[in-house]
Amino acid sequence: VVLKKSDGIGLPSLNAFDEKILRSIANQTRRAKKLFSVHVAELKSARNEVERALELRPSFIVHATHADEEDFVSVQKNDVPVVFCPRANSLLGVGTPSIHLALATNVRFCFGTDNAMVCQPNMFKELSFAWACLRRADPTAGGEEARKLLQAATIEPLKLFNLPWGPVEGGGSATFMVLTRGNNLTNLTNVYAGLVNRTRADNIRKIYARGKIL
Repeated sequence: VVLKKSDGIGLPSLNAFDEKILRSIANQTRRAKKLFSVHVAELKSARNEVERALELRPSFIVHATHADEEDFVSVQKNDVPVVFCPRANSLLGVGTPSIHLALATNVRFCFGTDNAMVCQPNMFKELSFAWACLRRADPTAGGEEARKLLQAATIEPLKLFNLPWGPVEGGGSATFMVLTRGNNLTNLTNVYAGLVNRTRADNIRKIYARGKIL
């Protein structure tokens, strides 16, 4: 019944379920052609969850806060995207994800806000915080890394969830956002770095969905 009414199944923890039940849930979700995800390695004590999760062939994994480089290499080889939630991780006191390692190992990733009880679901704030975390871990991170963060909040979710939108081009769905360059978005030395670090909700001028202004 759940699979008929939902987009898929997302599990909060691997340790909350028996191994046979986990495999059954994963298999049934795949057979129904729905999304299957699981939260992994949010705590230091759960670092071993990454490999266990990959054995279940998930559509994506969430958090990977304490995943190391070896974990990210395995994730990349299995072509499993990660959804990072850096603000929620930080506010809950469990750490912040190693986004620099995900970039270094060419892992596909997106950003999520995770928990509305902990932090406002604001993707601009998520990007800005992720950029700060990345710069702290890798002070050499610049425009190219910022572009990949922006991609993680825009293009990658389209691929992951098979959403019917795409680039602004002839014959496309014309679904996009227009930002004003006033105030905090003026005089950007690097457009990508400026967008991920400075953009706020009040910079939104218009939102188009399938050619219509919302």
